[in-house]
Amino acid sequence: MRVGEGEAGSGTRAAAGGLAHGASITIAARVAALLLGIASSVIVARALGPAGRGQFVLIVLIPTLLQVSGGLGLDLAVAYLVARNRNDARSIAFTLACASAGLGLLLIALYGVVSQLSPYSDYLQTARVDALLVWLLVALLPVTLVATCFVSAILGLERYRAYNLASLIGPIATLVLLLALVVVMHLGITGAILASVGSSLLAVVGAASLLLLTSRGRIRLVPRVIGEALRYGIRVYAANVAWFLHYRSDMFLVGYLAGPAALGYYATAVGLAEKLTLPPSAVGTVLFPKIAAATGEDARRVTPVACRHTLSLTLLLCAGLALLAWPIIYVLFGTPFLPAVPLLWLLLPGVLSLSVGRLLSADLNGRGLPGSVARVNVAMALVNIALNLWWIPIWGAAGSAAATSVSYTAAVILLSRRYVRESGAGWRELLFLTRSELRDLLQLITRRSRTGREPTS
Repeated sequence: MRVGEGEAGSGTRAAAGGLAHGASITIAARVAALLLGIASSVIVARALGPAGRGQFVLIVLIPTLLQVSGGLGLDLAVAYLVARNRNDARSIAFTLACASAGLGLLLIALYGVVSQLSPYSDYLQTARVDALLVWLLVALLPVTLVATCFVSAILGLERYRAYNLASLIGPIATLVLLLALVVVMHLGITGAILASVGSSLLAVVGAASLLLLTSRGRIRLVPRVIGEALRYGIRVYAANVAWFLHYRSDMFLVGYLAGPAALGYYATAVGLAEKLTLPPSAVGTVLFPKIAAATGEDARRVTPVACRHTLSLTLLLCAGLALLAWPIIYVLFGTPFLPAVPLLWLLLPGVLSLSVGRLLSADLNGRGLPGSVARVNVAMALVNIALNLWWIPIWGAAGSAAATSVSYTAAVILLSRRYVRESGAGWRELLFLTRSELRDLLQLITRRSRTGREPTS
């Protein structure tokens, strides 16, 4: 073996090791967030019922749509720029946080105009959504945009413990406030929205504090950074908006075409199915700055290893959730939510596809190719919306679940084609475990099963 090859192999192993370390920390935090999220969902579902939960979902989704569509991709741009210039992390984060706050104010003004339009008012009335509660969350857009900038800056520094701690502040605060406002004070849907408001305020304070603890340098306004961020962020922005529409347009359509109770069932199924995206989401989060900072073989080899292992793990998790869907929903949410079980089954093929799609999107964004991700998501968002408009009137929420799985699977096929063409990796390398990996897995399973059968003294 040549010396250069040995150095390349060592670099690849180091990159993979760093990815595994960051991913393990992030997965642990996502497990904690998952448990916190389930607890919060159970509180909301049992307190509000299927229709109330459907209304709550729409109230939260409307300002989220504004945030994604108006943020111009600055959150990912912060992580990208900080990863390439870590010594100036504070200035980059501060400058882009100011820009994001300004965008938030513009979004509030824009929503003020939209809220006066009769088609929008008719939509809220049909979905039985309280417009004042939507306004409470819309008014917080500058705060939520600033918080995402601070959290993204910590991610760009690859300070995974601090990043995940910052990400957990919101879920922890939400659960505590839900217990106080919904369970103890019985404030219903208003209490649930106030819990979201309080958690957002605490999240921005916590993220700012953690960024100061993990970064170095002066805090100063650097206007040139805004131009650099927008050049990258605009390309990511298109991908983010398309992804959100692909990922969440079904909620808006189910609530409007099938009613808030059907949306309550659908949101419950989606919430459980999305818990299985925890491993790919964690790995993709760590993969993005790793690819952005990597060169040569490191960028070539890390993603296929991550994809095939994540896909295998998600397949096992999907099989387990399919078997346990009925008892999980019955125990956690109660008998009124059992219609969510078949919806969950229909969503699982899409979740399996999503496990690969998240990683490939992170890789292509890290390579500076967010336009490729955007084009795929725009095309598949249109497919998803068309299928929802066709199938929801026929099959209700089940039609939306089927449409989601179809569009997610089509999206990952297109992303895989782009990644294979860009990286030179093969499809088999991307999706299937190698013989040695299968052998190691079988040996691990066999060893554990034998250990489990050994009598204890």
